[in-house]
Amino acid sequence: MDRKVGNIQDTIYKLLVKYPFYGYLLSKIGVKKSSRVKNLKTVYNKGFYLLYNEVWFLELSESRRIGAIQHELLHIVLHHRTRIGNRSKALWSISCDIAVNQFIKPENLLDGALTLDIINELLNVEYDEFETSEYYYDRLKEYENSLIFESIDNEYKLKNESNIFVGDILEESNFSSFGESVLKESISDSLEYSEGDSTLNSYLSKNIEDTNSITTLDWRVVLKRFLSKQGKINIKRSYKRVSRRFDYSPGKLRSSGVKALLALDESGSMDDLVVDKYLTELKYINKITGVDIKVTRFDSECSAPQGLNEYIKDGGRIKKGATDFRPIFKLADNLKSDQVIIFTDGDGIYPESVKQRVLWVLTKMDLTGQI
Repeated sequence: MDRKVGNIQDTIYKLLVKYPFYGYLLSKIGVKKSSRVKNLKTVYNKGFYLLYNEVWFLELSESRRIGAIQHELLHIVLHHRTRIGNRSKALWSISCDIAVNQFIKPENLLDGALTLDIINELLNVEYDEFETSEYYYDRLKEYENSLIFESIDNEYKLKNESNIFVGDILEESNFSSFGESVLKESISDSLEYSEGDSTLNSYLSKNIEDTNSITTLDWRVVLKRFLSKQGKINIKRSYKRVSRRFDYSPGKLRSSGVKALLALDESGSMDDLVVDKYLTELKYINKITGVDIKVTRFDSECSAPQGLNEYIKDGGRIKKGATDFRPIFKLADNLKSDQVIIFTDGDGIYPESVKQRVLWVLTKMDLTGQI
C-alpha cells in the first residue's frame, strides 16, 4: 500500500532512481515551500523554482507526489505557459493537460486528472496519441460549445454525467531569453537520462529541435550575472555610515571591488554600424554599480585603457587593422583585472590560455541594426 510518509526530498530521490529524466531536471531547479500556492507551481525569478504547498503535498500518496511533479515539469519543458497567445486559457490548459498526462503512469495521476482516453470517450472521437497541445486545442475548439466546463479559482472543471475532471489554469509566462536558454540547456542535458522512455525521448527531442524561440541569450542579463558577486569585498571607514557599537565613530562601507576590462573590437572585419552601436549598448553597462570597468579598443593592438564614462563621452572609431586577441589579456594582467568582456565578431588570433574569466559577446548585425 502506498503510504503518505516522507517529504519532498524523498520524492526527488525516488525520481532520480525511477524517473531519471525528471529527477535530473528537478536537480537543476530550486525547490521551495510556499503557503501562497495551492499545490505546485513553477516560477522564474533569476532562475527556475518549483514552489509547493507542503500541507497539500504531504497529503498525497508517494506515487501521486511523483506524478504531480512530473506533470508540472512537463508543462515547463514543453513551454506551455509561453505558447498561450490569444487562445482561451481554460481550453488551452485542458489541451496541455491531455498532452502531458500521456507521459505519466495512470497510478501516478492525481484524482480528477484529465486524459486523452477520457476526452475520446466524452466526445466519441479518436484523437491521435502524443500530439502537441496545439493539435488538441484545434480539435477541442470544434466542441467548445458542447464541452461542459467552468473556470473557478484558477482551476478548470470539466464535467460529464458522473465525474468532474479538474486541472490548473495555465497563466502566461514570459521569462527572459536567458531563462529560456538555461531551460533549454537543462532539458538537453536531461535527455540522456530518458533513454528508458523512448516515446518521451523522441517527443522531447523533436520539441527542442522545433523550439525556434530559444536561439540567443540576452547579453545584458548574462553580463549582469557575470559581474555580480565577483572580486574581493573592499571595506573602508566612513562617517557616512556611523558605527553601531561606538557613538560618533565611523562605520564600515563595503563595496564589491570588481575590476573588469571591456575590449571593443574595431578591426577591419567589424562594420562601422556595429562599432557605432557600442556607444548605445554600453550605456546599459554603465548602470551596473560596484564595478570598476576600463575600456580598450583593439585590432592587433590595444588602445590605452580609459574609464567607461570617458569612452561614452568620446566615442568614435580609432582602429581598422587585423584582429589579435592576445594583447587584451596582456593588458588585463597589467591592470590586474580578473574579468574580461570582449565585444567581437569572433574572427582573430586567440591566446593558448588565459588567467581571467572571459565573457565573449559575439556581435552580429541583423536587418534592424541590432547587435
